[in-house]
Amino acid sequence: MKWTYAIQQKTKVALLLTIILVLVLVKSIVDRRHVAQLGDSFSAVYEDRLLAESYIYKLNNEFSQKKFLIDNFKKEDNKDALNYKLQLHNTLLSGLIADYEKTKLTPAEDIRFKAFKKNFAQNIVQESKYIQQLQSDSSNTVSKEALDKSIYMVMDDLRQLSNIQITEGKRMTDDSKKIVAGSNVLSYFEAGLLFAISILIIGLILASKSMRPKQPQQHELN
Repeated sequence: MKWTYAIQQKTKVALLLTIILVLVLVKSIVDRRHVAQLGDSFSAVYEDRLLAESYIYKLNNEFSQKKFLIDNFKKEDNKDALNYKLQLHNTLLSGLIADYEKTKLTPAEDIRFKAFKKNFAQNIVQESKYIQQLQSDSSNTVSKEALDKSIYMVMDDLRQLSNIQITEGKRMTDDSKKIVAGSNVLSYFEAGLLFAISILIIGLILASKSMRPKQPQQHELN
């Protein structure tokens, strides 16, 4: 019944080849998923972290320029010109805030950003009071201190928002490393399993050959 043994060997080889095919297909699907996850991660780093950080930098720069204008203003300077310049900065700030709001905010970032917008609105109010006192030529010490405080508050909000970008960027980088590491482990496992299956197939083929009947030798008649 050697023919039954040969069929069993062929069935085992076919089964092992099927396993190899399934492994290749599964690995291909997993790799595609990992590539998609990495693409999403890199996209999020750019769209929601780098862009957000660039907006924070521009916002901080605008507030720094506003503070410079206010700190260097003298009584003999043109008050209307100061008010006009501050309004220009506020218009730019409003546009940057709108752009920032379009990025994907984390829960912690959303809370801090709302606090920032609230403090920015308060900054506008204090700024308006300061300009009014300048134009009335009255003492403006109290309003100047309140205005400085409002600027410091929004700049502190920006500093904390920037720290969030760093934290989130690091988390995304770590997630990407985990995806790559997982893909590498799966590749090593697949390679080892394929190697083991290949050895088994070779063994089955050799065993099948050893079971074949030997061809009778032709003896010459003397």
